[in-house]
Amino acid sequence: MDFYRGVCADVPLVLELGVGAGRIAAALAQDGVRVVGVEQDPDAIALGRRRHPSPRIEWVRADMRALDLGRRFDRVILPYNGLYTLASDADVLACFQSVARHLTDNGYFVFDFWVADPFHADGDEGPRDAPGDGSASDGGWTPEDEELEPVATIAYQGKLYDVFESTRWTRAAQRVDATYRYVPRSGGAELSSEVMSRYLLAEQVEPLLAAAGLELVVRHGDFDQCAWDEDCDRMIVTAQLAGRAGG
Repeated sequence: MDFYRGVCADVPLVLELGVGAGRIAAALAQDGVRVVGVEQDPDAIALGRRRHPSPRIEWVRADMRALDLGRRFDRVILPYNGLYTLASDADVLACFQSVARHLTDNGYFVFDFWVADPFHADGDEGPRDAPGDGSASDGGWTPEDEELEPVATIAYQGKLYDVFESTRWTRAAQRVDATYRYVPRSGGAELSSEVMSRYLLAEQVEPLLAAAGLELVVRHGDFDQCAWDEDCDRMIVTAQLAGRAGG
């Protein structure tokens, strides 16, 4: 959060893609920044409006792959793995093209994501390693391979729930699908949710930016803005419109 507050400290208006319930947008609004937050999930927007009823936050329900607000911004941000909600290279390209349509000539696009290259290269994932399409026919994942792991305990509507996670990895698609089960300790109906993460490899980022008319300015290896190298677990990317005068 502090990193993005610094990124947006000197501009009056920011476009946040994948704003969710507004955790970062609210912090920017507290700093006096006006934020246009784009989110596809109406429940997340409703939650954000309840939690952060700031006049400086404009909530927009839209798809960041097909956005056309008719406005331009000095900062466009896509925080904390939001990129991984996009299921294909074509989706990432469409998102980056949306960014290019909304970025001022002097603006910057800033996003961050978990670096998946070491994970992707590791061939010893056991039953979760799905080298083909993930089906049983190619030797990949099957439902019998699932091993539920307890990851948390949460309180919801007056009940305690133990949270269990199982994952399915499909290497060819660069995709990890996680299923979460919420088991009430006092008995009753279980809840469940699914989360898709389609990761990018480090070498894919710059060509996709270029195809959208953007160019890389700098990569950092963490939110402290250390230099990025192949040993970093996270990549923070700053990009701008390609061919911008003055670089």
